[in-house]
Amino acid sequence: MRQASPGGSAGDFASYVEECRSLVLEEIRAIAPHSRRSPFEAPADDAPLRGPTLRPALCVAGCRGLGGPLEGVLRTAAALELDPALALQPLLDNVELLGLGRALRILRLVARSARESAEGRRTELEWARRAHSTPSDRDYVRMVYQRSVFADFLAPLLSGAIAAGADPSALASLARFATPLGVAFQIRDELRALGDGGEDAGGRRGRHSLALVHALRARRAFEALARILAPSTHRAFLAALVDLAVEADR
Repeated sequence: MRQASPGGSAGDFASYVEECRSLVLEEIRAIAPHSRRSPFEAPADDAPLRGPTLRPALCVAGCRGLGGPLEGVLRTAAALELDPALALQPLLDNVELLGLGRALRILRLVARSARESAEGRRTELEWARRAHSTPSDRDYVRMVYQRSVFADFLAPLLSGAIAAGADPSALASLARFATPLGVAFQIRDELRALGDGGEDAGGRRGRHSLALVHALRARRAFEALARILAPSTHRAFLAALVDLAVEADR
């Protein structure tokens, strides 16, 4: 089986994301050959920097960066991309692959991911109905966290770490890293979608500043996280992801 192996350059970063994507798509086709297309199956030019495209790489890096085997995480990474009805069986198959304890922890994490996403979308719809309401930065970050960040950043990274046998302290360090990183990326994606319309220039500048604050928090969190990650191409991928988030929001 091929091994995902990023180096330090932008090209190596994109190659790592693509390698993980290909490995997970292969696993998806083995599990559910007639499933719908995955969100990352046909990436756009900027796809390596978008949450759905990063999920497989984050899941693999979370496991491999902590010394877990690639074979132990691919089924989990594939399940995160499947419709819920198709995801249950591969998640249950983890009992044989990872043991009952790890399999149940991953299953609970996936269930929480679905709940967070639903609550975040509900909040977003409520704001859309109240056209004149202006959410605070804190409320906005909370909505983004629930709607996208948990599913696209925390769930894959933590699932991979659980598959590797991470202890609670390591999982907490990963969560402190993934949360601000995901918020920074999601805010940037929304600003890109807004383009020149939908929000005044001052509002866009404020959101850029908010994204940069979270990107810098992710960088500080990674400095602590790096102490528990063995020097590897997987750690290099996470470090490059932080650098990209910071530079994109300056």
